[in-house]
Amino acid sequence: MDRSLPSSARSPLRPPPATQSMAPQMDDRRVAAQTNNLYARTGAREMGLQDMDRAGVSRGKGQQFRAEMAGAAQDSANRADALRSEMGASQANVAAAQQYDAMQRSERLASEGLLQNLRDSERQERLAQRASGMDSYDAWMRGQLGLASMQLDYTPLLRQLFSN
Repeated sequence: MDRSLPSSARSPLRPPPATQSMAPQMDDRRVAAQTNNLYARTGAREMGLQDMDRAGVSRGKGQQFRAEMAGAAQDSANRADALRSEMGASQANVAAAQQYDAMQRSERLASEGLLQNLRDSERQERLAQRASGMDSYDAWMRGQLGLASMQLDYTPLLRQLFSN
């Protein structure tokens, strides 16, 4: 076991670190300012009533009713736009946090993979050194056995003795 490399396994006795997502978030003040601007566009009743004014014609209850209806419709549309703006900012923040977390996990996996490759290469190097040592020991032993099993060839000498 290689203790010089940091371990990715956490001790069960240690609590997990408090991870605070550092994902980019939309500024709440800007979202609030945009929402306030959308809410500030209310007041379409007065604008609608002024649009219906004609020279020489006094305002009647019909014009006021139509202006009220147009203003209410515009106010609800402005509120819906403001809520859509807030929801869009919230969704963008959630998506950014998820993307940040996914990136962190993939970087951690890549780092663990590199670390495991380093450990594997060190193991392979140690195995290769052991194999080399075993090969040289084996060669030395074969040499020793070869020397021990060598015998002098007496056949030319014996031929000469028996031929005379």
